[in-house]
Amino acid sequence: MASRPSTPHAPHYGTREIALLSQSFQDMARRLSDRSRYITTFAAHVSHELKSPLTAIQGAAELLHDDLEGDGPPMDAARRRRFLGNILADTRRLTALLQRLRDLAQADNPVRGGRCTLAEALTDVRTRFPGLAITIAGAAETAVAMSAENAVILFSHLADNAGRHHATTLTIDIAERDWAVVATVADNGDGISSSNAPKVFDAFFTTRRDSGGTGMGLHIVQSLLRSHGGDIRLTDGTGSGATFEVTLPPVV
Repeated sequence: MASRPSTPHAPHYGTREIALLSQSFQDMARRLSDRSRYITTFAAHVSHELKSPLTAIQGAAELLHDDLEGDGPPMDAARRRRFLGNILADTRRLTALLQRLRDLAQADNPVRGGRCTLAEALTDVRTRFPGLAITIAGAAETAVAMSAENAVILFSHLADNAGRHHATTLTIDIAERDWAVVATVADNGDGISSSNAPKVFDAFFTTRRDSGGTGMGLHIVQSLLRSHGGDIRLTDGTGSGATFEVTLPPVV
């Protein structure tokens, strides 16, 4: 009896594609989980940062109100001035924090496109920080793939950070690379201790809260750069001053 021809087994199509799809879903789930944790932590920090000055303002206002209503012993003029000064200081702190939050929102979701030269952006930064001697060296006329508005926000936060650490000079040395435009930003301020160095880009981390620091500046710089395909790193914080390497997207 003649044997029947065997039926070939069907090939397994799509196994690799299914594995890749599964990995993509796992990666997406991990990113969403990380983002959820970030939002929860960020919201807690914002709540704390807003609550402290609001509580102080409320306390001072209630004491001034009680004095006006004649409840309790009358305040002298010096004490009234002190409470009013505290209210104004905490109001300025809240205003600064809200501006930082607006900058962070813009950094996380920037309007992409545009181009500018760093010389153009840094002219505006010099005007904003007249007490800081800003020196620009190297390829300052190099164009980067970032709007002038975003570049001004970026370097303004670096200048503000330097000033809050008692710097009087800020040197920005710009170099063209094959893959990016690199700006080395160095100040002569207090420097950054080795224990604080790993935390300088964390949101709300500051050692200058008493002088109005919100701990948002360097975090905004990092977010803005990364959203444009650039980055920032601290290359030296010991001794006198701090040095950052800023990687900016080139115009292609």
